[in-house]
Amino acid sequence: MSRIKQSMLSTTHLIFHGLQDHVCRIIANLPENVNARLKSGLLAAHQKLREYYYQFDQSPFYTWAALLDPHIMYHSLKEEYADNDDLLMYLKTAKQKLCEYYRDHYASHLSTPSQIPSTLPSTKFSFTECFQNKSRQVLDELDDYFKQVPEPFDDCRPLQWGLGRRAQYPNLYQLMRDILAIPGSAVAVERIFLGGCDTISLRRASLSLQPDAI
Repeated sequence: MSRIKQSMLSTTHLIFHGLQDHVCRIIANLPENVNARLKSGLLAAHQKLREYYYQFDQSPFYTWAALLDPHIMYHSLKEEYADNDDLLMYLKTAKQKLCEYYRDHYASHLSTPSQIPSTLPSTKFSFTECFQNKSRQVLDELDDYFKQVPEPFDDCRPLQWGLGRRAQYPNLYQLMRDILAIPGSAVAVERIFLGGCDTISLRRASLSLQPDAI
């Protein structure tokens, strides 16, 4: 967890899964004469992590963020879920819904470089060309992204990665920016509001923009 500088939805998803696997390995390697209370506590922790992990199904954004995170992507999740048919089916459905969401809200907002003419238009005109280009663009950006190799965690920041490839993935970048910018933890947000008590304490809670006349 210390290697992750930003708390994002995608890394939150993996942290819970990684913690669950780590606790599971600890339990498997416990000696036979281990204290019963210690073993019971580890089993309870594993069960709690399992409950949290499967609650991610209630929102698609956790898996969508993992799919759009250049550290993880579809192939890494597919390998991670190889032994669980239910998770594989869930991953396939989440990817399909992400594609649909992308097409409905982002795919046609901007033009890809392939649509920008490099020379003057020819004398020939095709009434269906704009529709043909649009249908190709809908699939090209997302399909090409899923073909990329995941980036190392230490050498890549997801939002900066998308910004650097904005010319290649103009529409996909808008989707990545909207989803990957969602904080994976409310701690930083809560800290901002808690810091407000240093400015407006309980004794100064009635402060207004206009100073009172003396």
